[in-house]
Amino acid sequence: MTKEIWVEHPTDTEGTSFTKFEISNFGRLKIYNHLSPNGRITKGTLVRGVPSYIYKIYRSAPERDQQKLDEAVEKYQEARRMVAKFRYQPLKLAQYKKERDQLKEKKKKLTQKVAKKREHSVVLIIHRLVAEYFLEKPAEKDKIFVIHKDFDKKNNHVDNLAWASQDEISARHSQQPKLLLHKFKRQLYNIPQPPRNMKLSENDVLYIKKRLKKDDKIEKLAQRFGVAHSTIKNIRDGKTWKNVKLVEDLLDEREK
Repeated sequence: MTKEIWVEHPTDTEGTSFTKFEISNFGRLKIYNHLSPNGRITKGTLVRGVPSYIYKIYRSAPERDQQKLDEAVEKYQEARRMVAKFRYQPLKLAQYKKERDQLKEKKKKLTQKVAKKREHSVVLIIHRLVAEYFLEKPAEKDKIFVIHKDFDKKNNHVDNLAWASQDEISARHSQQPKLLLHKFKRQLYNIPQPPRNMKLSENDVLYIKKRLKKDDKIEKLAQRFGVAHSTIKNIRDGKTWKNVKLVEDLLDEREK
């Protein structure tokens, strides 16, 4: 059995508690921080079905924005002092309270603006890291993509990965097990081909129906596929794409 090998992956950790990341030829990611000084293996999350790890870094804010925020904080503190100073003088107190509240709101907005500019997301895509560290670089310059030999995107063992070109990926597309299974189901149940020139493909509709069963929001699905909300609603209500059915729906129909 191949021994698991770990290598450090240098990456940006500015403003975080992370000290380093390691990736193994078995497709596992290990993170080190103040809570896990000896390292902890993480499963991460799925990004478009691909195991990944997302974390945020915090860089210094742009000088001009930070200066504006510092000035707003200073003016707000001064307004608070004036409110305390004139607390027994109603007319002036009302004036400074109004000024204080306005400055407080301004400070809040500037704080949010600076925080947004400081925050950056870093995405570590597991299979890319495994390929870069453990697969020999291909001689062909167009082989810049990484494929999963068994079509299982969660199996990131180095033995299951390979560099590929766009043409090779396109050629493999029709051989995906889920596509072959759906083709078999269509033939088995005599399901007609969907109309041509549709914005959504059969695979898209199958995915949408699956996510709707899991109570995904219509707005989210519509945005993902670039279609109107009514398109997703019609799929949900069975007004369109009636012939494209999930395996569990087909089995239920057979039992009835």
